[in-house]
Amino acid sequence: MGADRETKEKLLASAKTEFMEKGYAKASLRKICANAGVTTGALYFFFKDKEDLFCSIVEKPLRDLLEMVGTYFAEDAQILSESNGYTYS
Repeated sequence: MGADRETKEKLLASAKTEFMEKGYAKASLRKICANAGVTTGALYFFFKDKEDLFCSIVEKPLRDLLEMVGTYFAEDAQILSESNGYTYS
């Protein structure tokens, strides 16, 4: 089980670098695998396709960002409701 986790982490790290350097469209799954030191079969063991791999990288940071934005707007709404509509000049 530890080897699987290590392989997946290598793939994610390699993919993150590749996506950052090349963007999604130009990122190469073969290069991601080569840089991670694994076969393309290993990639497809963990991820359905390129989109699934990309989503695995961005899902948590995006969820965290949405949570922060939601918190910010909730705090703003609370402040506005407490001010009873008073506007500052």
